[in-house]
Amino acid sequence: MLPIVDVEAYRVPKTKVQATLGLAGREARQVSIFLAHQAERHAGPERPSDLLEGEATFFACVDAEDGFVLIQREAVAFLKVATEVELGSDHLPAEDLGASSAQAVPVTVMLEDDRPLEGTVVFLLPDAQQRLQDYLNVSGTFFPLRAGEEIYLVNKRRILWIRKKEG
Repeated sequence: MLPIVDVEAYRVPKTKVQATLGLAGREARQVSIFLAHQAERHAGPERPSDLLEGEATFFACVDAEDGFVLIQREAVAFLKVATEVELGSDHLPAEDLGASSAQAVPVTVMLEDDRPLEGTVVFLLPDAQQRLQDYLNVSGTFFPLRAGEEIYLVNKRRILWIRKKEG
């Protein structure tokens, strides 16, 4: 007879977070994702960007249509969440740190399915790398695009083009 194991001891505590999920070629839909209370690669709770940049090929979410579903990370065109979910409630954006070299570039992003996203890309890089192109070419598959009180985490592999907005 096998010993009885308390499976509750092996559960990882998670926080349920509301998000808008845009899959390649599909309508965006409201989902709940689940974030660990402790991130694997930094101090503090897991962020949606940690989930998307992780090693796992699939992540779990729940939506009203399909219920529990596993999503292939590479199929994600974008995940939109509240700013405080991604940056934390006490975040200080680069532009608020008084960094004279911080860049805030308003852009239009055209996804491969002809879906436009608009927002601002904010980054802080060394003086020799102050172009939007430099920022987008650093490692990582997803980058944050700020849109008011929300942030799109955009999959670079699902983009046709990015254009700076004038004005």
